[in-house]
Amino acid sequence: MEKDGSNDGQRPGISEIWKRFPRFVLGFIAASILFSVIHAFVDGGPEMVTAMIKGSTKNFRGWLFCLVFVSIGLETRFKDLLPYLKGGKPLVLDLCGQTLNIILTLAMAYLMFGIVFKGAVK
Repeated sequence: MEKDGSNDGQRPGISEIWKRFPRFVLGFIAASILFSVIHAFVDGGPEMVTAMIKGSTKNFRGWLFCLVFVSIGLETRFKDLLPYLKGGKPLVLDLCGQTLNIILTLAMAYLMFGIVFKGAVK
């Protein structure tokens, strides 16, 4: 395989896919199955799952969430991004995209909470 990541149209092997696969997905699936089984089949399961999710792990999850975003930020090399930002066009494009996203989100929130579920929201 070449350094630039191209592979001359060949399909990657299973070992390459496994090497690049984000392993946290497997942990998420395993935790989801575990909590679903506890919730469905253990006496007092719903209360136990609620206590685990909302109670004892809340602070721990918050800290891990912050740690993930700090780690992503530590990997970002802004110096390498500077050549792509010359002229400001990518920044203008991002600003336009974010503005469109905000407008669409507000429109959807108004549609859902102001029209569709107007009587349900108190």
